[in-house]
Amino acid sequence: MNPVAKLVRAFRTLSLRLTTPIRIEFNLTDYCNLNCKGCTHYAPLAGEEYTPIAELELNMRHLSSIRRSREIRQIYLIGGETLLYPQINNAISLARHYFPWAEISIFTNALLLPRMDDEFWELCRKNDTIIAITRYPVKFDYDCAVSICERNHVRHSLFGDRSVSGSFFRVRLDPEKRQNRWIANFRCYSFGCLTVSDNKLFPCPQSACVRHLNKRFGTDFSIEKGDYIPISDITDIRQIRRLRNHPIPFCGYCKKSLPTPYELSKRVKNEWIDTNK
Repeated sequence: MNPVAKLVRAFRTLSLRLTTPIRIEFNLTDYCNLNCKGCTHYAPLAGEEYTPIAELELNMRHLSSIRRSREIRQIYLIGGETLLYPQINNAISLARHYFPWAEISIFTNALLLPRMDDEFWELCRKNDTIIAITRYPVKFDYDCAVSICERNHVRHSLFGDRSVSGSFFRVRLDPEKRQNRWIANFRCYSFGCLTVSDNKLFPCPQSACVRHLNKRFGTDFSIEKGDYIPISDITDIRQIRRLRNHPIPFCGYCKKSLPTPYELSKRVKNEWIDTNK
């Protein structure tokens, strides 16, 4: 690509990023019923832990009350596998209660959809909640899962298909933190994934969940004050936009993401950490 074309492409990317609507992802759990190599939430390394429902409500209530909160256009309930969350029904109701204007989606690999009870489906209908399905190359009838949504008159979407070549990306971390933060931020695979975890707002799941990597391998991918905003300190949507649109110290760890074939995790370091000089 010639220099002029690169410049035009960069300008268009920057313009799109700055005008992208705000979405907030409430991380209900990092625990998962799949085992994906290089998962950005480090789910293969996470234990069975869930966000307390009281904490979830406190954070939703606060963010819904900040100045210009209606600029939060999308609410994602995510994991791990979101449907493992024991209080998913309450989470659906809370999301709609505090964000009545927003589009609300539950992100899922769909494996548990056939087991969900009538109350779940009723709440999804009542609260106009979208079931956002990501397909994985596993033995599961995804067409059946879609049919279940349709039979229950619940909105659904195909968020991604990990069986398609080039659809799964490995986010590589540099343990020496030598990466240019601005470049890393500009080409970030997780741009816009503002993640609520542990009463903090992070700009990406990698920074929000890296504790699992540190705990498993004894690594020291540090989280500094500038990597997040305590939820209780947020008073205006401009703070959230700045966190999303600007590099944070953690960006210094992030190398360019590369497409990789979908594989099962062996829970080894090099799935997430790049030790090449």
